[in-house]
Amino acid sequence: MKRITSITTVLALVFLFNISNAFCGNITGAWCGKILGSRIDVTFVQDKKEFKGVANLTDIMGAKNTYHVAGSVLGDKVKGRHGSGHTFAGKLVNPNTIEVVLTLKSGKTFEVELERVHTSSSSHKADT
Repeated sequence: MKRITSITTVLALVFLFNISNAFCGNITGAWCGKILGSRIDVTFVQDKKEFKGVANLTDIMGAKNTYHVAGSVLGDKVKGRHGSGHTFAGKLVNPNTIEVVLTLKSGKTFEVELERVHTSSSSHKADT
């Protein structure tokens, strides 16, 4: 009887682990948005619940800053940070929209909405 209970417990834990991974949103890909008039382009690579990313911020004068970020995705919740102490937290609103609050290490906050960038294979024309 104890053996059946142990097997049942292990199977339940494996099932719950797989279910939690299945409900983990997928943010892998290219995203873009705006913050204070500046364009932000982000590429995320997700591995299960963790991700790494590169954010390129282009200001209105054309100057570009690059930030490397890392974080986690749990369900529709997204959390990340930059090595300088800036953090962001928010949610995957739908498969194509992420809404986050960016908190600078100074404590100043900004709301940012990122939209998934879709690439079209039809934009590549065959040579004639």
